[in-house]
Amino acid sequence: MQLIGIGFARSYWISLIKLLQNQVSHQLNTELVGESHSVLNPGILSKESVDITERIVKLKPDWALFSASAFETPELCLNLLQEVQKISKKNLRFVLAIDEINPGLTILLKLQPVFELVNKMQFKISDPDLLLTHHIRSFPRIRLGNDFRTLDYTDNCGTLVRQSPSEVPLNTLIPFKNIQKIETLKAGTAPEKWLNDFLLERDNVAHPDQVVGILRETKGCYLFPGIPFNSILSLKINKTKIEHVIRLDECSIKNPPFKRFIENMEQEHRLWLSADKEKAKRASVHIHCSGKYPIINTLMKKLLKEIGYNNFELISEIKNEELKQKNSDIYLKLNNFPANKIRQKHIELLFSLSIPSRSLIILFF
Repeated sequence: MQLIGIGFARSYWISLIKLLQNQVSHQLNTELVGESHSVLNPGILSKESVDITERIVKLKPDWALFSASAFETPELCLNLLQEVQKISKKNLRFVLAIDEINPGLTILLKLQPVFELVNKMQFKISDPDLLLTHHIRSFPRIRLGNDFRTLDYTDNCGTLVRQSPSEVPLNTLIPFKNIQKIETLKAGTAPEKWLNDFLLERDNVAHPDQVVGILRETKGCYLFPGIPFNSILSLKINKTKIEHVIRLDECSIKNPPFKRFIENMEQEHRLWLSADKEKAKRASVHIHCSGKYPIINTLMKKLLKEIGYNNFELISEIKNEELKQKNSDIYLKLNNFPANKIRQKHIELLFSLSIPSRSLIILFF
């Protein structure tokens, strides 16, 4: 499995690879590109991005771990990831590795990524105050109901909007500091005063300082306590998905994000081994094809080659004595047959080819 690092200091990269290698069952092939030589200055400038992109693609990585802080701008970081993903012939996966949440993760909030949490909740975030460095032991589900008529708040585009609870778009997370005014049935009030009164009426089930936003869900609006780092499953910016976010100072199997990354790598390696084994099995199968139409024979040879069956031979006829031999050869006979049997025979061909055993397969056109 090929891993590349983008934008790390070499000492950090070496330490990270040692930690990863100790946790996985297979050998990791690694390379560092866009090496960072200073924590004060970005290591990857816009003029260098084309060369770095080409180098990454040539390495054919399975995973790319990157530091967003190493780029001149977050836009440059995203453009490089998108370009590499577009050119790569592999199912390349990205992992964001950070020192601290700020600026390691918050630098990307300018791009308004969609956060997916371990509980499958998804919402767009642009405010760093919504990200927590600590774990939330407990926070009650507090639905707002009809406790306010409208909210005046600044949305992710910087526009001041006024909306009722039902008008707030689904899965919208409103930072509490972005709320300018809350209109209740009685009168308009400052958000802080409204929140204190609201919680006081409910026997202080939560402290006002625990509330960092309001989340719109299917059943209404709820008070939101923030996003603990360990709850972040993935990020998505436009069509580019960042599969994992890990902290360089918490690379331990006891750390949930790091553990998820390790398990994902192991799973991918098992799938690769299985596919490689199947590929080798198909390559060993000898296929004899008998057909009177050259164009059909050529098409069949091309289709079989695309799925890994390269040992292909055209023959003039299939003899009965050949079929009686106990070997792993597959015989294809292309003939005419009534049209109402086509679907059944196509399925028979596909299933037979998946099992490299001696068989007679008749494909009808």
